[in-house]
Amino acid sequence: MAIDFNKLKKGSDPKIKVTPVLANLTVGKPSATAFFQIRDGEGWEPVILSTFTPDSRSKDSQPYLVYDEFAQVFEEKKVLVPARFYMYMVYGSNVMKIDLISQRVDKSGNLNRYHTSRMACYEEAKTKWVQMHAQEEGGYYVWGYAESNLPAPVWPEKPENLLAAIDLAFKGFIIDDAEHPEIKKLKGKL
Repeated sequence: MAIDFNKLKKGSDPKIKVTPVLANLTVGKPSATAFFQIRDGEGWEPVILSTFTPDSRSKDSQPYLVYDEFAQVFEEKKVLVPARFYMYMVYGSNVMKIDLISQRVDKSGNLNRYHTSRMACYEEAKTKWVQMHAQEEGGYYVWGYAESNLPAPVWPEKPENLLAAIDLAFKGFIIDDAEHPEIKKLKGKL
């Protein structure tokens, strides 16, 4: 016997507003197989901050943000790197990450070709789904676009701007004290 739904009391369907919020953000560039888009708009303009990445066997080791008052320690060792920060989303997974591109210049005052081409790609990725990979023979990145008209990313309401996103991604990775273990390592201090 089939259920007669007309004889069942139907309750109202209250609309509950859910605010999408990121609780955690990681740092890293998009994989060569991912289509991604850069978050753009007011509050999402790239910023340049001082960073330090410790020596590590892992090429994906988490960099640190370095407060200006401690930058000299890292500058003396030539390991302080100004970096331009972006936030992006990977298509199909809603994975969001922070990426940073070195702004260190060579003796002629030029940025590395990998870095300039990646920044150019990120400009395109503000309005299009882009896939990027390294052209190792030439020392730069190349990119292409999604063949289909993919839907626009749905960004969470929080973090509300790039600085808030960076704050989230770098929790526990800020050099903000003269006794920070990374400063002690550079000075050979126990």
